Amino acid sequence: MHQNHFETNLTNAKHTIKTWQLEGILLEWYHLVPGPAGPIPKHCHPEYQLGFSQDTNGGYFYRGGGHPVPMGHFSLLHSGEVHATTRKQTWLEQYRTYWMLYIHPDRLSEVFTALSGSSTGLPFFDNPVIYDRTLATQFLQFFGTFQQQTSTLERTTLLSICLNQLIQRHAEQRVVPQIPKRDRHRVQQVQDYLMAHLTENVSLDQLAQLVGLSPYHLHHIFQQEVGMAPHQYQIQARVNRAKQLLHQGLSLRQVAEDAGFSDQSHLTRQFKRFLQVTPGRYLRQK
Repeated sequence: MHQNHFETNLTNAKHTIKTWQLEGILLEWYHLVPGPAGPIPKHCHPEYQLGFSQDTNGGYFYRGGGHPVPMGHFSLLHSGEVHATTRKQTWLEQYRTYWMLYIHPDRLSEVFTALSGSSTGLPFFDNPVIYDRTLATQFLQFFGTFQQQTSTLERTTLLSICLNQLIQRHAEQRVVPQIPKRDRHRVQQVQDYLMAHLTENVSLDQLAQLVGLSPYHLHHIFQQEVGMAPHQYQIQARVNRAKQLLHQGLSLRQVAEDAGFSDQSHLTRQFKRFLQVTPGRYLRQK
């Protein structure tokens, strides 16, 4: 389990983000201060994203609509689904504190299988905004263990309780299609190729040839299925890879190279667009 934290100066105040990894799950705690804040581009994650705040109202554009997230509510976004924050202002008027939990689908599938006895499918959460006071108490108790000396057994037990409660109270079963539609399959091929070749300067023509389509047709179905263009998907995938590499302790130069950015300044520019801070601050030890 790794614990890291960083700070960055903004108009004589400081944003603070702390990050941890526990059994392959990424946890982040954000404390943002009043000041300038750029818009976060639309993006997606390979993990499910669970967010919670006690003092901040938020919101997402997700699944074709806007979803306000009042303070005290959870936001729950599926893996691979495009979203963006609804915040339009470029200046934060008040302090914002929130927690984020990123869970790989395989991990949730394990919990879902154990609870339901099902051998196929993933948990499906129809409502992206959840109000659950019991789960909120358990969630905050789990995150509180990272603020004090706590055994790994206690942390992992509390994590298990949270995931169990999340699925038992709010999940439905949605069986993964055995034979995907042709266009969906082609889009998945392109996504897999981009993930496997993040460091390469791939062209749209190359991707179109890979799946036997014209570049225009590929761009159209990719945008329709994923919710963003192939180049946007590649950028956010590189940022996600950079976060993973930073947790491994690599230098910024090596992270930029291994995540597919042309240089360190390119990494910094794109990283800050998505996380509001530079990668150099992201994992600075206390």
